[in-house]
Amino acid sequence: MGLLLAGVIAPRGAHAGDPVGTWAIEGTLKTTACARGRCQSQQGNIQDFLVVESDGTFAFGTIPDPSCPSAMPVMGSWNQKSSSKVKLKGENLREWWAAVSLCSGTRIRGRRFRGRFDPDSGTLVVRQPAHATIQGIFVSIRVRGTFLATRVDQSPFGAFTGSARGDVSRSWLGTLRVP
Repeated sequence: MGLLLAGVIAPRGAHAGDPVGTWAIEGTLKTTACARGRCQSQQGNIQDFLVVESDGTFAFGTIPDPSCPSAMPVMGSWNQKSSSKVKLKGENLREWWAAVSLCSGTRIRGRRFRGRFDPDSGTLVVRQPAHATIQGIFVSIRVRGTFLATRVDQSPFGAFTGSARGDVSRSWLGTLRVP
C-alpha cells in the first residue's frame, strides 16, 4: 500500500524519512527481571541489523547468535505516519520466545514487541515485555533497547566483525536467580 502524495500513489517510505533499507544498529540492551517484589537487571552493548523492506515488513536481530543457534530475528510489520517516525510491531513472537527458551532452558512467554524508529535521527527504541515461571515463581521480564542506526549498503551478515552481539547473550535468563 502506498502513500497519497499530491494525488499520486507513492510506494511506502517514499518521503523524507525513508526507513527502507538495511540499518546497522549499535546501542544498549537492558533486561530487568522482577519476582517477589525485587528486581535485578542486566545490561550490555549490542551490534546487529534492522532490515526494513518496502513491502511493509521488517526483521530485527538478523545476525546469527553462536550462543543460541535456535534464535531467529524478530519479524513483523511497520507503519509510518506523516512524520518520519516508524512504528515496528513484531509478529513472530511466539516462535521467537520459543527459540530463546530453548537456549535459556526456561520457558519464556512474550506477547509484544514494539519499536519506534526515526530514520532521520537514526534512533531506534525497542520494548519487549515477557514473563516466565522459574522454580515455581512468576517472573516479570522487561527488555528495552536504545540504539543508533546507520544505513548500510552491505549484506546483513557481513558488515560487522568480531562478536556480533556484543557482551549480551539471549540465554542469560536460564541462569537467573530469583531474588
